[in-house]
Amino acid sequence: MNDVIRAKSEAAAAAQEFSAGSAVRGVPVDVFAIAKEKNINVVPADGLPDEISGFFKRYGKSDGRPVIVLNNSHSDTRKRFTLAHELGHFVLHSDPLDVVTEKIHFRMSSGASFDVNEVAANAFAAELLMPMNVVGQELKTLFPEGFSLAQIDQAASTLAPKFDVSQDAMRYRIMSLV
Repeated sequence: MNDVIRAKSEAAAAAQEFSAGSAVRGVPVDVFAIAKEKNINVVPADGLPDEISGFFKRYGKSDGRPVIVLNNSHSDTRKRFTLAHELGHFVLHSDPLDVVTEKIHFRMSSGASFDVNEVAANAFAAELLMPMNVVGQELKTLFPEGFSLAQIDQAASTLAPKFDVSQDAMRYRIMSLV
């Protein structure tokens, strides 16, 4: 198994474990409530460049709590995915040097990334917001006779609002499951 496939698989398993350890249940997943439950400070920021969706710092300057900053000019679905993505960094990528270097993990708006840590954080976010088993059940309900790729746009437009994600995110998630 190559590094990217392994990272995606481990990230999805970590998201399932993270979700199971939370009192927050149901879809759409309330990622803001999860962050609060985990004592992570979420800060909406105005004035960030459009290409920066958000970033994560393990140690905030004011109170030492982890901080996730979200680009306030982005859509609500983008902010939700970015928050889930940054929660992925929180869970998957502990770096004790963050306190010394004040390293910031960035999630760029371009989306495509071949950095294994970014791919893993995306896989974590996808599983947290659109759990594989729940999306699979929804597809079976929508298409009891069977699902085909020709129906992907219909499925994405139907399911995206239910999970409070973009149609693009749902389309990509469905493609990863079939």
